[in-house]
Amino acid sequence: MWEVLGGKEGGEPGKTVTGWDISGWEGREKEEEERKKVEEKARRAEDMFRQLMGDTRLDDESTKEQISGIADRLRAAMTETLDRHAVQKRWCSRSKRWWTDELRDLRKTLGRVRRRKDWEATRVAKRDQRREIRRAKRTCWNEFLQGAKGNKVWVATRYTADRLDKTGQAIRD
Repeated sequence: MWEVLGGKEGGEPGKTVTGWDISGWEGREKEEEERKKVEEKARRAEDMFRQLMGDTRLDDESTKEQISGIADRLRAAMTETLDRHAVQKRWCSRSKRWWTDELRDLRKTLGRVRRRKDWEATRVAKRDQRREIRRAKRTCWNEFLQGAKGNKVWVATRYTADRLDKTGQAIRD
């Protein structure tokens, strides 16, 4: 029967008769290569982290200075490893720093309620989402102001200073 399907004796059917790869997906090799690349990258990152940390053992008699030193080494090793091996999050003009998982869940809930056409529940869900967005924006802004150092302080003035909007009157002589 395998010969009829274009396969070899004792093997799997080939794709000569059907045009399909019956033995498995053709892209499986590519997926396997991708998986191996990811595993290799993770292994290299782990090796780098272990090398940067070295031997860091604590015992019951460790002093406060030893613990603090190990914590500093841990922070530096994590930062160095992530800088070298992890993809940094990129912010663009459409990114929302204040967007949270709770907002995502509220948005999904609002969509479900709208599809059910329950108008009272839709009104309540919209109100809850609006309140949570305002709270998230306020929290994000306050955290930005608290953490602003150096020239970042002046970024806040750009957002708070009065300015003419594009529809404003032009100055005439």
